[in-house]
Order: sequence, then structure tokens, then C-alpha cells
Amino acid sequence: MNKKCFRCKNFIPTQLFWKDKQKKDGLFSSCKPCNGCFRYTGFNHERENNPMFGKKHSEETKEKIRSKTFKRDKVTFLKSEIARKNMSIGKIKWWEEHPQAIIIASERNKGEKGSNWQGGKTTEVMTIRTSSKYNQWRKAVFERDNYTCIFCNQRGGKLNADHIKPFSLFPELRLNLENGRTLCLNCHKKTDTWAGKIKSYVTA
Repeated sequence: MNKKCFRCKNFIPTQLFWKDKQKKDGLFSSCKPCNGCFRYTGFNHERENNPMFGKKHSEETKEKIRSKTFKRDKVTFLKSEIARKNMSIGKIKWWEEHPQAIIIASERNKGEKGSNWQGGKTTEVMTIRTSSKYNQWRKAVFERDNYTCIFCNQRGGKLNADHIKPFSLFPELRLNLENGRTLCLNCHKKTDTWAGKIKSYVTA
């Protein structure tokens, strides 16, 4: 069975038309070759064989194409955005329910096992602070203190999980929950272990 192509005006077998549920006959109005698919069907619609060769769309036609493309892309984007959001929520929920899996996945790609391994130039401190175990320690400190600064009672905002006994001086207590406390940024700066003040802590 043949159908007349809207573009090239030729009668072409219906199997060379894309399916379109919105059309009465269930087929696209133009054939696959006219839609740039000649490489799959054997039809050559390049240059002179293309019905639009040497022609230009009118401004009205261009505007119609732009408006239809914009509407189609907008719907597609919204659908994909919702799908991405739902997928992200599902992933976050799964990881929260399986905290041990985070550690396993982290250890599997650590050091020389990682795809971005560059000879071990990352310092020991950065390796620990960016590890999954350290992130779980921070989260545990925040949850225990109800995300509230223990000094000024500020809840939320810029919070730090501070080490009561300095991170650099007591490596055995780095992931000890009892050695952690929740502080807001301003209160953290007032402690005797903030940044360069660690020297005075050592001398004291």
C-alpha cells in the first residue's frame, strides 16, 4: 500500500513513513527520506534530490517552526525535570536507608582503585575530610545536637561540626562522636582551636 508524501509528492510504500497516532491514517505526513532518513531507506534526498534544495522558508513558516519546537522542548524538559527529581529523591532515600553501602562504595573507589587516581597527591587530611565515614560523623553530630549551636542556640544556617579536641592533634578521636559538637560559624571562630589559634592551644 502506497501513500503520497506531503513533501516530495511521490507515492511511497507506507512502511517508509513514521507512525503518528495524531494522524487519521496513523502515519506521518512526509516520508522517512524527506525527514532526513534516506541513509536508512536507500533513498537519496541530498542536494538536488531534496524538495527544499535552493529554497528558503518564509518568516511566517520559520515562526511556526520556532513556536512548535519551543512548546515541544518545554514539555519534554518539564517531563525530564520531574523524572530527574523523582529519581534523585529515590536515590537519596535509598542511600539513607543503606548507610553501610556508602562506605563500601567509597572504599571500592578509593586511592589507586579510583578512575581519577593521580599518584596520591591528595593529603591525608583531605582524604579523611572528604571520606564517607567523616560525612557520616558530621551528620551524626548535627542530628545529636538537633542542628543547633550548643553556644548560642542558633538552629540551622551555617553550622560546623567542630572537634572539641583538635583534629590534627588527636587523630584517634577524629571520628569519635563524643569529640564532636555543633557550632555556628561565628561561635566556631571564637573557639581556641579555630584556624591559627591551634598554636595557642598547643602551648597552653
